[in-house]
Formats: sequence, C-alpha cells, structure tokens
Amino acid sequence: MDFIRHNGKYFILFFLFLFFYIVFFHQNCSYDVLWNYGFSHAIRMGEIPYVDFNTVSTPFYSYLMSIGLFLYDDISMFFLEQTILVVLMFYFIFQLHGEKGWLLLPVLVLPFFLPFNPTYNFFAFFLLVVLYWMEKKEKGDYWIGFVLGILILTKHTIGLPVLFLSLLSTFQWKKIWKRFLGATLPCLVFLLILVLENSFSSFWDLCIMGLLDFGEKNHSSLNGFMFLTAFFFLLVLISFIRNIRRKESYYAFAAFSFCIPIFDYYHVGLLAALLLVFYLDHLSLPELYVRRMSYVFLSVFLIVYYLLMPMSFQNLTFLKKPHFRYMVVEEKRQQEIQSLYQAYSSYDSVYMIDSDAIMFDLMSNRPISYFDVLLKGNYGYHGTEKMINRVDMLHDTTFFIRSGLYENGIDEGQFDLDVLRYIVEHSKKIDSILNYDVYYKE
Repeated sequence: MDFIRHNGKYFILFFLFLFFYIVFFHQNCSYDVLWNYGFSHAIRMGEIPYVDFNTVSTPFYSYLMSIGLFLYDDISMFFLEQTILVVLMFYFIFQLHGEKGWLLLPVLVLPFFLPFNPTYNFFAFFLLVVLYWMEKKEKGDYWIGFVLGILILTKHTIGLPVLFLSLLSTFQWKKIWKRFLGATLPCLVFLLILVLENSFSSFWDLCIMGLLDFGEKNHSSLNGFMFLTAFFFLLVLISFIRNIRRKESYYAFAAFSFCIPIFDYYHVGLLAALLLVFYLDHLSLPELYVRRMSYVFLSVFLIVYYLLMPMSFQNLTFLKKPHFRYMVVEEKRQQEIQSLYQAYSSYDSVYMIDSDAIMFDLMSNRPISYFDVLLKGNYGYHGTEKMINRVDMLHDTTFFIRSGLYENGIDEGQFDLDVLRYIVEHSKKIDSILNYDVYYKE
C-alpha cells in the first residue's frame, strides 16, 4: 500500500491515458497514428522497412512498438504501450521539476491532445526529456551518447541536430568523444541490419535523398506559427547569450528541428512543450498552486472540448474488426467501415488510394505497401515518378479511390494527387461504394 500511495500519481496517469486512448482518442486515430501502428504490424509480420513499405524516418519506434504486437496484434495493445511511455515520460518530468511538472499535462493537451499521438515524433519528444534528465543528473557520457543514438534511429532529422548540439554543449573533447562513441554503437547495429536485410539502398533513397523531395513538396507558407517560432527562437537566443554554458539552451536550439519544414500547431506545439521542459525551473510559482491550476485547466478544457463537439461523443461503439476490435468509433462510421471492408476484402489484387488505406489493409490482413502512405516526398528521390512506375507495373488490379479526393483534392496538401490522377486516367471505373469509386487496371 505504501508503494501505491507514494506513486499514486503514476497510477492515475496510467488509467487516465489508457481510458483516453481507448475511449476518447477516436477523434485523433487517423493519419500518423494509423500509419505508425501499421508500420509496427508490418515489422511483426516480417516485412522489411523501406523495401516492403515506405517510411521517411528511421524505424526504432516502429520496432519498439512491435514488441507488444507479438502478444496481441491490435491497436489497443499499441495504445497500451503508448500509455506506458507517457507515464514514463512524466516520471522523468517529475524527477526534473517536482510537482511543477504537472504543468506539462495541460500544455500537451493543446490542441486536442495531438502531442500525445502515438508516433515517432512523440517518442523523439520522450527521448529529449530523458536526455535532459540525464544531463541534469550528470549521467555518464557513454550512456548519454547511447540515448542520442537511439534518438537518431527514432527520427534522424531530429536526432542529428540534437547530437551535434549535445556534443557542442560539453566544452570538453573527452566528453565529446565518449558521447560520439556511445551514439555510434546503436547506429552501427542499425547499419548492419540494413546490410543484412539488403535494404540500405532503399533506406538511403527514402530517408536521405528523399528529404530533397520532402522539403521541396512539403513546407508551410508564411503563417502565424512561423512568427511564434521566431519569437521562441529569440527568447532562447537571449538565454543563450546570457549564459553560453547552460545546457538547456543547446537542447532548446535542437528542439526547433521538430518544426522544419512544417510549421503548424502540432509541430510548434511539441516545440513549445519542450521549451517548457527545459526552462520550467525558472518558473517561480509554488508547486501546489501549479498542480491545482493544471487540474483546473485540464478539467475546463475537457468540458469545453465536449461542448464544442457533443455529437462526437454520442452513439459510440467498438469497431470490432481484425486489429481494431477495441477501437471506439461512432456507430455511423462503424457501419460505413463494415460496408467498405466487405467490398474491399472481396478483391484479390486491390489497393485503396486514400489516407485510410492502411486501416483497410490491416483489417483485411494484407501486406503493408508503398500505397498505404501516399504522401509527397515519402517514397524517395523523384518519388512521384517512381510511384507512377509502380502503377504501370500493376496489371489485373483494382483501386478504391475516394471520389471527393479526386474531384476536390488540394494540390498544396501532402497527399500525392498526381499518382491518384494517373491511376484514374489509366484505369476503368467499374463500381461505386458509398463515397468511393472502384477502378480496374488491366
């Protein structure tokens, strides 16, 4: 009982977030969440990242989250693993800031809980919290380097800037060398795996050369989040100038890599939360006051969230489909998915060209493929041309295409409409099911 009493906040967080992911999360369960679950499922099934399916990030998070799927391959297990990570993250935050760490809870729920999405971005956030804790506790440089290596293998576009600035923050060649060696070990293991799986060239194309396509085709136009990011950068720069040896400034500068090249509420929200982690000890407010105000803010936010979208929390049910048995959806959505699932699974060679494609491939127990994440810059250098070549090589194949996406899709968005249009132009429409058109390519 003493253990439960002394660690009660962690039990509360565990059950709170497990409930949140299973019951409350249906509004967020799309796009990156489904794709990350699909990647972990594919690894469990023996598929090879970069060869069998496309991802533009290093795959440590997908491998880590696949472990629980060997016990039970359902998105509920994926959410359970994510809940454990959230609780662990708050353990390190409380170790850093005491009860003031509760302030991160209401900050991270904005907007609409997106920072808690189970993706490699969250795990990169988690690892940065761990690294900052290790710096504060003066842990060994080899171990700090090892975690830096894991961060590189989680998302290299974040891990490499963090590694560089972490090395720079030490001001000692000996410490730099130790951290570099620590980071090299997991990276060498990863390179060995790439060679053994004959996937190095595909990795190089998607994760290195493909960044040229990604940066060119996916970027934010001038918006308010850019100005907010610039304001954050100015504050960090002032702190850095005042004391060039403060560790938090180096990690804060590295955290801006979360926003490049997409400045939106999700990525800038992660940056803002990280800056709070690094500078929260400068906030001179009583811990009890911060904790209570965090509870109040979170409660008010949940009430307002419900009042803004009351229909989203009525007539809910479990999806009850393979790999999504305990995912909560609205009854109308469940019926739509059932109809599409029956039609989609009746074809042998079939692809869905839509952001929900990976859900239907999972439910139908089909392999995860390059067609499941049809986003610009997500399949290597000159990737759109490569995907069109893949389509050319397909014969006797059926495609499910959301009619509204074809007719009203926005070229400035991330979804690759060029591939979709090519399929429509080189196939024959044979059927329509709900809001999907079915095309056949001979």
